[in-house]
Amino acid sequence: MNYMTTILLACALSVDSFGVGLAYGIKQVKLSLAPIVAITFSSALVMAAAVFAGQAVANIIPDNREVYIGAALLTLIGIWQL
Repeated sequence: MNYMTTILLACALSVDSFGVGLAYGIKQVKLSLAPIVAITFSSALVMAAAVFAGQAVANIIPDNREVYIGAALLTLIGIWQL
């Protein structure tokens, strides 16, 4: 994984966390330290699993096929949402 991908992934996660924090703040939800730590570790665990799964799949799929597979998946998700 190159540095630009890592930076973009970190920015996406930060924006997502900001949105969740903003929603909790607007609703005035107070969390103690234990739930915050549990949420943090579960998020890190899921992200690590996704990265490792992506690397495993990247070793199986031939070069340049991932672009077509990604486009097909996004198209199918869009059609499903419509």
